[in-house]
Amino acid sequence: MSRPSSARQRSRNGHRRHKKITVRLSTPEEAVIREAAARAGMAVGAWLGQVGVESASSRSRPVPVALRGLLTQLALVRAQLDQAHTRLASAGPEGASAAASCSQVARYLEAAGAQIIRGLPR
Repeated sequence: MSRPSSARQRSRNGHRRHKKITVRLSTPEEAVIREAAARAGMAVGAWLGQVGVESASSRSRPVPVALRGLLTQLALVRAQLDQAHTRLASAGPEGASAAASCSQVARYLEAAGAQIIRGLPR
């Protein structure tokens, strides 16, 4: 397997990424992270690096502990709906309507999570 080019190993600020941190996740947490990285069109490691740096440098809003569980559950349900959508969409015409409903509910969940975050103080 070939190594990514050095251009792909650079952060958005141009610094080369050569440090490594290992993180242990539960299976549902991994699914949520992989889905979020895919939605952003990024590799999982790149997405984690970006989100981690943004959070640590306070460019994003800190989420109170009381809301973390709620947002995690919303993200888990969103990931499950995405999986259901994929299975239903591949089931043919009879699954198309249910797949569309899954997509709509997933959008509602994403909007609810965004609304919660927008309501947090800066």
